[in-house]
Amino acid sequence: MIGCECSCSCIQRVEPFGGSVFPKLDEYLDTYDARFAVDFLEDKRASRHYANTQDYLLCLVFPEYERQCKAFYKERGKDLISTVSRERIREIETAIIARLEHVINHDQFE
Repeated sequence: MIGCECSCSCIQRVEPFGGSVFPKLDEYLDTYDARFAVDFLEDKRASRHYANTQDYLLCLVFPEYERQCKAFYKERGKDLISTVSRERIREIETAIIARLEHVINHDQFE
């Protein structure tokens, strides 16, 4: 599964009042189909460099954030929520969920 030497996440900074940056994605990942889709998409060697599934999916669907994510892990960069608007966060979350649903709906994991 996803693992990393670090315990921080470039996207999972907890917002005030305990909310997640990607609450819909977090909830969606609790479903069986979503976990199956993640397993289908996941490159085990690549994913081990990420702190969690959400970070891995962010960089898989939006490779332009990979450099920022890895810089954040090395404490040389900012987390995602500090650098993009809330609107962009919602767009990213929607796109990641859509990618997982595409895998599920097209039976690409069978």
